[in-house]
Amino acid sequence: MINILLYRHRKNISSFAKESIPPNFLWENKDHLFFYNGTTAIHYLASNYNLKRNDEVCIFTSSNKNYVTTCVSATFFNYCKISRVVTNNTKMLYVIHEFGLVHPQIVKIVKLGRKLGIPVIEDCAHTVLSSINNKLVGTLGDYALYSLSKQLPIEKGGLLVGENLKRDKTFYDNNTAKFVEKQYYAFLPYLKCLSEKRKESFHTIRNSFKDLTVAFECDDTWAPYFVIFKHERYKELYQTLEGKIAEWGKTYVKNWFCVPTQPLMTADERKLLIDFLKTKL
Repeated sequence: MINILLYRHRKNISSFAKESIPPNFLWENKDHLFFYNGTTAIHYLASNYNLKRNDEVCIFTSSNKNYVTTCVSATFFNYCKISRVVTNNTKMLYVIHEFGLVHPQIVKIVKLGRKLGIPVIEDCAHTVLSSINNKLVGTLGDYALYSLSKQLPIEKGGLLVGENLKRDKTFYDNNTAKFVEKQYYAFLPYLKCLSEKRKESFHTIRNSFKDLTVAFECDDTWAPYFVIFKHERYKELYQTLEGKIAEWGKTYVKNWFCVPTQPLMTADERKLLIDFLKTKL
């Protein structure tokens, strides 16, 4: 059985190419904080912006579907309301670059945030090296949030980048931050190779099912987190495959079945995954 979690496949990374990447390339001259996970970073932002029950966070997603990951929605519900449209009560714009695909309207959303005088947060949990107009995700808004354990073979880790980030002890733990930071530096040299492997996995899996339609095709500007097949039996597939072979990505979008692009799968493991799916799709 393939276990899709990156850190459990860490043994496979020794054969991957390393590349020199400046340790601060994600934050450069901005502040940054390491957290236990990305969700803790959302708590930090909501708390530090003093969001209240009648305040709203407007959430934008790359797919523009009704579904919003509960990691984001349920966390903000602890503080305020969430919405998919901007209102007079909107205090924050939260942009999710879903599945590694950069939100196509990110530039316009950032301009809107500037006009309204409210912060724009880029959720880069599913990608680090995707780009739009030659600009990396996370470099356009006021804050960028990364779920490092989704991108690097580490068990836990979140990263928040922005201005005036204070070590608020309510959500920031120094010992956890030191552990995550150490892991980040250890595996950062593999990041570009991991992103290229995601593209390779996408194309290999997608080309194995040419008769199926996908929600998004992959080009060189983004590192895909899933291959999303459109399949009328998607509910049945999720129920039947629960806990088998891989950790499937449930979005609850009608007719979408998400196959992960685990970059640390070996060629044999990827073939096993594809052969298994051929008996089900």
